[in-house]
Amino acid sequence: MLELARRCEALYHGLQRAHGTYTVTHADDAKQGKMAGRAITVMETPTIEKWRAHLAGEQGIGIVPINESNRCRWGAVDIDEYRDGLLEDIEAKTREMALPVICIRTKSGGIHVTAYITEDIDARIVRSKMMEVAAALGYAGVEVYPKQTQLASERDVGNWLNMPYFAGDETTRYAIYRGARLSVAQFIEMADALSCTPEQFIAIKMATGEMFEDGPPCLQTLSTVKVAVGGRNDAMFAMGVYARMKHDEHWEAKLDEFNAAFFTPPLPSREIQMLAKSLNRKTYFYPCSKQPMLGYCNKSACSKREFGIGQGATESSVAIGKLVKLCTEPPTWIIDVEGARFELETEELMSQAKFAKACMEKINQWPPAVKPNIWRQLIHDRLANVELIEAPQEASPEGRFLWHLEQFCVVSANARVREEMLLGKPFTDEGRHFFRSEDLMRYLNQHGFREVTARKAWSMLRERAGAKHTQFQLKGRCVQCWSIPEFPKQSENFEPHVGKTEF
Repeated sequence: MLELARRCEALYHGLQRAHGTYTVTHADDAKQGKMAGRAITVMETPTIEKWRAHLAGEQGIGIVPINESNRCRWGAVDIDEYRDGLLEDIEAKTREMALPVICIRTKSGGIHVTAYITEDIDARIVRSKMMEVAAALGYAGVEVYPKQTQLASERDVGNWLNMPYFAGDETTRYAIYRGARLSVAQFIEMADALSCTPEQFIAIKMATGEMFEDGPPCLQTLSTVKVAVGGRNDAMFAMGVYARMKHDEHWEAKLDEFNAAFFTPPLPSREIQMLAKSLNRKTYFYPCSKQPMLGYCNKSACSKREFGIGQGATESSVAIGKLVKLCTEPPTWIIDVEGARFELETEELMSQAKFAKACMEKINQWPPAVKPNIWRQLIHDRLANVELIEAPQEASPEGRFLWHLEQFCVVSANARVREEMLLGKPFTDEGRHFFRSEDLMRYLNQHGFREVTARKAWSMLRERAGAKHTQFQLKGRCVQCWSIPEFPKQSENFEPHVGKTEF
């Protein structure tokens, strides 16, 4: 079991400062097939022992794919759809497309289409490639892991994904190959065989047609399949927009060509003629929000193509993802925008203008303004599903103040005699540190800590550090001072260990 745990940990190596746990409690009646439960982010390393407990069915584990260096060793497409046979259909499609991925049943019966890489690479590359995979499979817009291309700070923990094979071979979270269920050992063997080097991963190509190479990727993908009844009219409309953009003259003839090549059965000639007349009357734009285009959408690639959305878009937008609240005092908010994560203060979240400024500084984008009520609703929706992360004491303003206080009293240059306190130095005598309030506040300001006033500092010193007020006569001057009990001194030297280390 430990060997299997070690190999799983190597396959799904990710963030080391935190991981997730998920305990299933009941079925979600509002989402047929979806299993509801309690999700918790644990600020601990996902060790091999935790993987052993996962495989033994003792405690499920979730891993964050993006690591502390904003790099990844694996990525996944999370298809949150439930119907009999879907797993087998998607797995067969990935084999037809020669994609080096494994299809895994999730705890609720959805699918994780997962790719593995032999070493860490930039999270931006992994996210971009997995979005291509999602679009090629017809599931553009579903959740893709990593969800972030960069973490907001050393306090950010990203988003984790529930791992497969909870309870080992008895699991409901298993991989398949050619319709057959794989054991843990078989899954690991297959994952190792399909793992890509960074160069191989970057070189993965989706099965796309030669048509529409300079147009929307959705049309390029649709050209490889026959569009059936139910999506023909909107797909033909999109192809008509492309034809009119590219071919100034005789573009109507292209509609008949597209109709014969890409639709089953083809649309009646009368409908093609009506569509051509409609497109001639005014300038239209691609119906990106309609199926079947939506399922195969690749917005990033489309915007860069000659006859893609960059030619006719009338507005820009940014995708705002999940909101995380670090329970510091005051709270810190982490927001996911276009895959990038950054920290915000409450005022920046409440104000569109301040939010836009933060986006410009962090991701070089200026999101379009919306009506105040729409912005309030957007933030309200994010708050309804906000992820709370309890911050350790040292992450609070009080905790950081006490840490800086110790650095000021112990690490900075100390006065050798009491009179040197006039030079701004703390003085230690008879088990207490003595210092002037203005010297401490100047030290805090120099080190970028401006979260407490002098009055608040005195209050915390008195309540948490046993501070007393005193005064001295120094060189004929009456000097007002604070004093606190002396911090413990280091009793042992840091000596390097010499010789062989045993584990």
